[in-house]
Amino acid sequence: MVSVKTDLIRPDHQPWFKGYTGGTSNWLLDNPPKCFDWLFEERLKGHIPSNETALDMGSGNGRKTLLLSEAGIANVIGIDMVPEAVQMAEDLAKHRPAKGKVEFINSKILEYLKNIPDISVHMITDTYVFTHQIPDKEGDRVEDYVAEYYRILVPGGLLALELFSAEDKHFYGKKLDQVEPTHTPEGKFAFKRYQYEYNPEIEEAKGAESYHNMHNMHYTQDGIRWILKDKFEILRIEILPHSRHDHRRVLDVLARVTK
Repeated sequence: MVSVKTDLIRPDHQPWFKGYTGGTSNWLLDNPPKCFDWLFEERLKGHIPSNETALDMGSGNGRKTLLLSEAGIANVIGIDMVPEAVQMAEDLAKHRPAKGKVEFINSKILEYLKNIPDISVHMITDTYVFTHQIPDKEGDRVEDYVAEYYRILVPGGLLALELFSAEDKHFYGKKLDQVEPTHTPEGKFAFKRYQYEYNPEIEEAKGAESYHNMHNMHYTQDGIRWILKDKFEILRIEILPHSRHDHRRVLDVLARVTK
């Protein structure tokens, strides 16, 4: 069963909105993140409750969300702030019947999470949401997401992340003023922040028009360990080739909430 809720006012100035409306959202062709495989493997090691619930943050066209349902998860909710993405997800779901209940929500993620009860979600998948959060923007920081994820996950709940790696140079464009702290308290490098500037003369940038002017955070493994510390135990973390572009690098993470 699939249901859709769409009620968001459109901030069309955002690059990813233009990507969906202009037909240049090449990220929709990406293969599922490796961390999904890790998540499914870890899930099968323990007891699977009948009311098992998963949230897919930044669900896009719904391909990843439906994978969660096809894995046998009873209740799956995909959340995306782009109305066109939610419509794409609904259209895709018509051709890929869900095993359980699947719902697509058009909302800003933090606004939606604040309405979810404590300790009610069993797993969260987050694909590149952290990549586009500005650490010093009050009320929309990466730390705010981590706190909400921690609040709503059940004890032993799982978090799967894919992010831009600091070793990925594909999107490096205009370097923005460094956001403090860019290093962990131990002095280890945490992340880089860039505003991507599309250059059609660069061969490797082909197909990335919709990323123009997008702000991107590129994380190190130490940076993610620092951001998740005290709330999550990292089970696995790896720098991997991008699913479609071997010259690019992503950072995949599987973590368990510590409560």
